[in-house]
Parts: sequence; structure tokens; C-alpha cells
Amino acid sequence: MIVEKQHPRGAILLFNVLIMGITSIVAAAVLARGSFEGFLDSNDALATWNTRADILGCFDETLIQLKKNNDFSATTISIGHATCTLAIATPAAGQRTVTLTLTEGIITRKITATVTLGPYAVTQVTEP
Repeated sequence: MIVEKQHPRGAILLFNVLIMGITSIVAAAVLARGSFEGFLDSNDALATWNTRADILGCFDETLIQLKKNNDFSATTISIGHATCTLAIATPAAGQRTVTLTLTEGIITRKITATVTLGPYAVTQVTEP
């Protein structure tokens, strides 16, 4: 009786399939994580730009109110869904220093501006 030697083809095939499967899962997980982090970064960037647009809207409203009334001194400005905290100082006659702060979620933006009242002009705007 002749006994044929069996080759472990099934075991080799199984190991190859396992190695390829594990490699594919790891690669997919790495790509998914990168895509998710990119999505979060772009979402944060969009929220930052929206907050900046909101604080500039508050600044515009403050300038309109100062133009109408030189003694304007509200503590908050509301525009749509955003509310800004406002502080107005008078460093010199005919001049106002406006400080606006807006917080939306974890993002806080601040604008400081110097406005002259006669002639009416914005002389300096800073975003620290």
C-alpha cells in the first residue's frame, strides 16, 4: 500500500485569507479614522467662521447704534441666534473704545475697536 503524503494546502490558504482579512480591516480602520478626524476638523473650522460672522454682525449693529446715538451703552447686542457682550469706554472726548465678546459652544471670539464720533470713523479693529 502506497501512502501519499498530503500537503497542508488548506492550512496555508486559511492563513493567507486570515492575514489578508486582518490587513484589510486595519487599513479600513485607519482610513475611516482619518476621514472622521478630517470631518471633525472641517466642522470646527465652519463653526469658527460662523462665530466670526456673528461677532462681525454684532460689531455692525454696534456701529449703527453708535452712529444714531453717541451715548449708546448697551451691555448686550442680539442678532438672530447670537448675543454679544458689549463694553464701551470713552478714552477721549469724541472717541469710543468698543469691546465685543461672543461665545458659541466652546468657541469665543473677541473684537476691540476704536471709533471716532466726529467725523464718524472706525480707526482701529483688533481681534486678539
